[in-house]
Amino acid sequence: MKFERIKLSNHARKRMRQRNIPRGQIMRTLNEPERAYPSGDTKVAERSTEAGNVIQVIYVERPESYPGMDAFIVSLVRRSGRVE
Repeated sequence: MKFERIKLSNHARKRMRQRNIPRGQIMRTLNEPERAYPSGDTKVAERSTEAGNVIQVIYVERPESYPGMDAFIVSLVRRSGRVE
């Protein structure tokens, strides 16, 4: 699925600012993940950055509470290392 329209939770916005994760990195991680897997009621997409970090996007695909949105971003993680 191609993600174009996303909605960020307040928590995800806060993590974006704290961890200096630009929206473009979120979109690239969603659309070109190196690893993607389900996690309970959510999904996780992971992608390595050129700086040697991993961006993890935790999201709900096609959320019922946000019609017209491709994904609702629940949380974001930036950690050191590569996607394994």
